[in-house]
Amino acid sequence: MRSILFISGIFAMSSLMLTGCEKKVNKSEYDKLQNELLEYKKQVEELKNTPSNRLLKAQQLFSKEDFKGSKYELNLLLNKFKDTPEAQKGVVLLQKIESLEKARTENEKRKKTLGFKMLKENTTLVIGNITLKFNSVKTSKQWTFDNDKYDYYKYRDAERGNIFILANVSFTSKLKKSKIPLVSVYKIVNGQLKLHGTMKREFLNDYDNSTDADFKYVSTVIFAQAIEISKSTLAETAVFVVVKKSNCSKYEYGYYLDSDPAGCNIKSTLTVDDFDKDYALVKIFNKAKL
Repeated sequence: MRSILFISGIFAMSSLMLTGCEKKVNKSEYDKLQNELLEYKKQVEELKNTPSNRLLKAQQLFSKEDFKGSKYELNLLLNKFKDTPEAQKGVVLLQKIESLEKARTENEKRKKTLGFKMLKENTTLVIGNITLKFNSVKTSKQWTFDNDKYDYYKYRDAERGNIFILANVSFTSKLKKSKIPLVSVYKIVNGQLKLHGTMKREFLNDYDNSTDADFKYVSTVIFAQAIEISKSTLAETAVFVVVKKSNCSKYEYGYYLDSDPAGCNIKSTLTVDDFDKDYALVKIFNKAKL
């Protein structure tokens, strides 16, 4: 620290000489002072790059997933301060980066080889404060909901030549008021997933008390969700049930039926890369068509 202050003092004095007394020195003396200033500046910058500063910068770059920049800083740390405690921590971080890079490379190879076949189905998803549990995902000619204690229920029939993709989904919220994710259906076209639509929602149970279907009073609500699709499409191509990892859809009593993908920025086309962070696979129908 004293070295930095000392050199900084010299730097400041030299600057004053160059600015305030520039007319009193000849060119050779002026050039000499300029060169000294540049050298002092280099020394100050070098002294700032202590082992702890190098390690901190590498860690910050790592947190931003800038592995190339982080490795550069770590290599400087290991070359200049190899016997320091910071260097030991740097070795561990460098090994972690190399492991992550290897995993990413292998994952990219799998994507090219397997495509959507590499994706894993999930029946339970945690998205922010919401946990989704898919109790069932199936197809049926009829969509039933609002089941009551007397075994009465409401239903809708699919049009001729069509069938419903159905999902019985429990939504559990940690908050008393929360938005929830949409459930969407895609079909594979020319190696990409094209959006068929988003599922509509109805309460599965016919609650006697409306508070039983409100996160203000209960932690879990169950929905019967459905979307209609042609039987021929389901027979001829692979169909994906997908959730975007975003709690973007309204959840207020009386407004739970909203299923507009525009409000949630649901992509019309998905690639395998979209499932790295933003989307999750629930189920694939007709996997043999992949």
